[in-house]
Amino acid sequence: MRRSICLFVFIVSCLAFYASDEIQRIKDFCRNISVFNHYFPQEKVYLHFDNTGYFKGERIWFKAYVTRADNNRRTDMSKVLYVELLNPIGDVVETCKLNIKDGQADGSIRLDDIFNSGFYEVRAYTRYMLNWNANGIFSRVFPVFNAPKKEGEYKKVINEIEYRKRLPDNRGKDGTEEEEPDEKINVRFYPEGGHLVNGMKSKVAFEVLSNTREGIDTKGILETSKGTKEVTTIREGRGIFTYIPTDTKAILVIKDAGGKGHKFNLPHAEKEGCVMKVNTMDNDNIEVELTRSPGYAKKLGLVLINNGNVEAFSIIEGEEKNTLRTFTKKQMSSGVNQIALIDGEGNIVAERMVFVYPQENDIDSIAISTTTEGLMPCGNVELKAKTRPNTTFSFSVRDMDTDGNGYTQNAATWMLLSSDLKGYIHNAEYYLEADDEEHRRAADLLMMVQGWKRYDIRMMSGKKQFEKKHHIEDALYITGKLISEKKKNTVDNVNLKATLYNREGASFSGETITDKNGYYTFKMPECMGEFTLLLNTKKNDKAVKYRIGIDRNFSPGSKLLSPYETRQSDTKPKTLSIKEDTLFDDHISMDKGNYLLKEVKVKGRKRKSAGSRWLNEHNGAYKAAIKYDCTKAADEILDRGESTPTISDWLAEVNTFFINDKDGRTTSPSKSSDNKVQGNAEENNSDMPNKSNNDNDNDNETDKYQYEQFIVDGIRYKNRPVVWILNNQIYAISGLTEYAVKKMSTESMTSIESDWSNYTMPTWLEDVKSVYISEDDNIWNHYITSTYLGLYHPVTIFVYVPFTRKVKHKGLRQTIFSGYTKPETFEMPDYSQIPPMPDHRRTLYWNPNVRTDSKGRAKISFYNNSTCTSFAVSAEGITENGKPVVY
Repeated sequence: MRRSICLFVFIVSCLAFYASDEIQRIKDFCRNISVFNHYFPQEKVYLHFDNTGYFKGERIWFKAYVTRADNNRRTDMSKVLYVELLNPIGDVVETCKLNIKDGQADGSIRLDDIFNSGFYEVRAYTRYMLNWNANGIFSRVFPVFNAPKKEGEYKKVINEIEYRKRLPDNRGKDGTEEEEPDEKINVRFYPEGGHLVNGMKSKVAFEVLSNTREGIDTKGILETSKGTKEVTTIREGRGIFTYIPTDTKAILVIKDAGGKGHKFNLPHAEKEGCVMKVNTMDNDNIEVELTRSPGYAKKLGLVLINNGNVEAFSIIEGEEKNTLRTFTKKQMSSGVNQIALIDGEGNIVAERMVFVYPQENDIDSIAISTTTEGLMPCGNVELKAKTRPNTTFSFSVRDMDTDGNGYTQNAATWMLLSSDLKGYIHNAEYYLEADDEEHRRAADLLMMVQGWKRYDIRMMSGKKQFEKKHHIEDALYITGKLISEKKKNTVDNVNLKATLYNREGASFSGETITDKNGYYTFKMPECMGEFTLLLNTKKNDKAVKYRIGIDRNFSPGSKLLSPYETRQSDTKPKTLSIKEDTLFDDHISMDKGNYLLKEVKVKGRKRKSAGSRWLNEHNGAYKAAIKYDCTKAADEILDRGESTPTISDWLAEVNTFFINDKDGRTTSPSKSSDNKVQGNAEENNSDMPNKSNNDNDNDNETDKYQYEQFIVDGIRYKNRPVVWILNNQIYAISGLTEYAVKKMSTESMTSIESDWSNYTMPTWLEDVKSVYISEDDNIWNHYITSTYLGLYHPVTIFVYVPFTRKVKHKGLRQTIFSGYTKPETFEMPDYSQIPPMPDHRRTLYWNPNVRTDSKGRAKISFYNNSTCTSFAVSAEGITENGKPVVY
């Protein structure tokens, strides 16, 4: 008996110890979250732009604000900001590298060199932000319209790129594992808390999407073991319903526009667990109700997180089958909050995002007024701004008549909402309009459906490994790794010298020694523009050949765009009421001042030097559909420590429209004395033009010699022949069939400014500067005349090589280093100094750094253009302590 009592006491003691140990583990996980956020705080970036849409040839002006998410203050960590422009198919076509000072930076992107109109994405990030993948970086999509055919005629036209003139869409999946939409309709389910449990009543949000991923507002029938009920979407194809899962499969039936029913299975339910129900409809509180299944008795920890900081924590005992916890909204942080339930093993039992409407002092407003009584052509406009004293914000005024696109995002919606959610939020300003039941319900549905978690609690608690791949760039760096080409040449203790110079005469140099794994680092001073970078490797005072990799290719892949982002919407900007002056007209009369005469173009030929001809890429860019920056591509390959391929192999790899020759080889257009014309031998090939009755098949030896100068073996493009233009001169024609060659031999071909014998097509990618592809039929015939060639609609490919070739020595790598992007200044005419003239500026005023005085006031003065009758104002900022400031 005594032995039994002792054994019972021992078991109870063990259980008590285990229970106590379980609680301690939960507390440790919670403590780890706070420690992680202290050592690895995240950063956020927001960009304010001068306009809502642009035309080709204009410039995008922007102001960047970078904050620390843990304390909402402007960042004191990263000093380098990357701002990228992506074209409609997801290629990065422009990159700005900006110096972050006091958490701010400003810059611009020119739209001169883009080829196609369409929806372009501007995104911004620090390198350190990429440790948490690309979901948290700033992104905004703009329509870029065709340039006006006549100055001042701003017609919003976006060309639909013809299929034959574009590459397949390169915008891949954005990392989600959700099912792709079927032919007509698709439904996604989001159980509250992330899980369903058998026998436990749960809320389930759902989203009905078309095949273009647009929300469809509709009704459906939920079929369960206990019967059926009707469910309805609430907003943008999203809705919510409650049901009790069982072992029987539940199905939601949704009918498409044609009346056909589509069945969708609800997620599988777990046998045991805990269900989280959150009520956000109360004015003052948020209630969290936790209900356990009968066999689930684990101790749990309930944690409330905002911006990675633990703001509340409590233990839920295993005996508590039904638990209610209440959070007071006034004591919670505004914006997106995260509620999670953690067990003793660090598993997330349930997780939920909730939105707390901002309090009155969470957002500062900017008041704008004017003393200008009426708008005049080229007249002076005076504005006054008032907000908190000594506040810096960016300020834009644009012509309403040429406004680009509707947009409702601002610094407040980004900081408090969008930056913590995945994907584009349509009409984000709606959720901050009011704190009533309608807006709370819509915001809560948004949290359930679009609630990407910026903060991974499993990673922060230590349950999931965190790998810091990207360091904080507190300055400009050149970092990388050496790779040995021979086993005897080890990569440790290699002397590496870096020399940089530019055209302005600035130069830098320094030396370092690699570590045992071949890694090296150079810290650069604050420098602007591009520099030629020479890296020399020596070991034991002897030049040794290594592959010198550079760690700079971290730009994230492109994301899927929401259909709402790629749609022109109505413009609803903030406007000021300034009446149009009664003297305003569509033109400026001659008696108001002198006209500036238009530049007269004089036709004539100017002899160009070889260098200017070589460097001029306008011919290739004109009507080109695709451009490849081969220098950049080669550098990316060399940066990885790999060898560069031939230019032809590389083109075939990046563009599947290049077709191999008849032997299965991909060959570049090289000339030799024993060229064989490539193509099919059959004369009845389907892509051949019909023979005419007066065709002459007899070869003319003189003409044959003439066309054989250009016709070579090589690749075709979309099964069409290619006219190769090297450094703006005709070089070769590849991809012709034997029949086509025979027909072309009967006509006299002439070339323009051909001096092909003095240079050859480069073999290697690293020896090519750029490649342009044009499918316009009116391009190739500027370089060679041939009636028969035109029947095959050849593609014109321009190839440019650097005017000076790279220096190649043992142990030397030559490349380009980009410092900070050189700043530009927004220019405005001063009509107090010059006479009025035709002026078609769309952005009338842009100042990235307006600062109020000690009384919170600032004055803005600018001159109107010659046609504007009403204008829109945009003023935004983020204070030093992270508070949004908006007009």
